[in-house]
Amino acid sequence: MKRHLPLLALLAGALTACGAGTGAFQTGAAPYPLPCMRHQTARPSGDYARDSARGLTVLRYYTANAPRGYCDRKDATGADRAWIRLYLKLGADPAPVRPLLASR
Repeated sequence: MKRHLPLLALLAGALTACGAGTGAFQTGAAPYPLPCMRHQTARPSGDYARDSARGLTVLRYYTANAPRGYCDRKDATGADRAWIRLYLKLGADPAPVRPLLASR
């Protein structure tokens, strides 16, 4: 077991660097616009509201892609709604995300 500890530490560091479990926003593959959006798997961490570059990523993503909806054609999840609320909190136009918040 001891000989596997360095490997486990390396793996944990890699997951942290990739944003796994940290509330990292998943943008999909650029270029925008995407044909459809994937659901977010985590809620936003607080640093998106304080970090201009990260906030701009969220603004750009929803402005360009929200009108296309989700690939599975399902409603926004709780995590999706949290990101959409952040998008609105950052001062964005609500028009592109309004259909995502509407219940079907």
